[in-house]
Amino acid sequence: SSHAGSKGIFALSMTTRLHTRAVVCSLVVVHWAQTHPGWIRPTLRPRHNFVGYLVQSLSFAQGVDPSAHRCSGRAARRIQQQIALHANHGVVEETSPADVDAAVLAGGLVVVDLYADWCFPCKMLKPTLSTFADRLLNYARKTGMSCSDWPRVFSIDTDAFPDTTVRFRADGLPMIVVFKDGTERGRLEGAVSLDELESLVAGVLGLEAGFAGLHSVGRVESMEELELAVQLEDTLVLSILAGGEDASAALESALEMLPQKLRAQPAARVVAVDATMLPPVISFSGISQVPAVLLYDHGSCVATLQGEEVTGVSSGSLAQVVNSFFKPC
Repeated sequence: SSHAGSKGIFALSMTTRLHTRAVVCSLVVVHWAQTHPGWIRPTLRPRHNFVGYLVQSLSFAQGVDPSAHRCSGRAARRIQQQIALHANHGVVEETSPADVDAAVLAGGLVVVDLYADWCFPCKMLKPTLSTFADRLLNYARKTGMSCSDWPRVFSIDTDAFPDTTVRFRADGLPMIVVFKDGTERGRLEGAVSLDELESLVAGVLGLEAGFAGLHSVGRVESMEELELAVQLEDTLVLSILAGGEDASAALESALEMLPQKLRAQPAARVVAVDATMLPPVISFSGISQVPAVLLYDHGSCVATLQGEEVTGVSSGSLAQVVNSFFKPC
């Protein structure tokens, strides 16, 4: 019996060591898998292989999407490229001259903004540029343009890249340079208006009617940008939303059609601010309820609609209210 007992202890010891080695090896493989995402082929699903299961479990624990580990390396890179492509359109991309070169060589429409942090006219141009990027995105979507051909709007910090001003022959800042089909098609210097910028790019794109009917709601992401917009725009419609709330979502849908129904002269600019992302906007606007819509005429607030006044409002009824305060065309 003592011999049988020693055999049992030996077998248990061997089993324990084998399990320990298996766990250690598995952890090593999991670590390698995490540092080399995409190595597990799509056919080896986590529920069919032990290592895949460990990768999935550890990914959930770390808040990582486990599906990233189930793609091949090439597929993962392709997905990442598509995500980056969609994320960068409709925004002003802070970038380097090398990235601009690549975009220009691709042949699409590229708008480059050269600026410096110490340049006040550059700061004045940023809200205009942000709205223009939104309108370009709206143009690309409504005309059925292929995603790979969508326009790009870049900003380059000339202090970070000192050779940029010489290379782009920029005598002053800010400088807007427009490229199409790999060549420069035009440029503007100074804190130009939205109309001037749209006119230049519409000419490059061959849009005889300009961007009429293709306007969209701009996004404001900083208080500095908002304050400049209020001061510089002749007519401004400011919508303050609360991300995730049904009332804000309904108002946002109505706002999408609003720019096409306004009759203000010059054309009113419509911008939206997420109060959950930019809390100081509440005290700045003086509102007590969200969502809200404020109308500014030459820097002065002429009307405020908030809470139930804008809950469930249609774009048509909202346009009637806005048009009643602004000089018609």
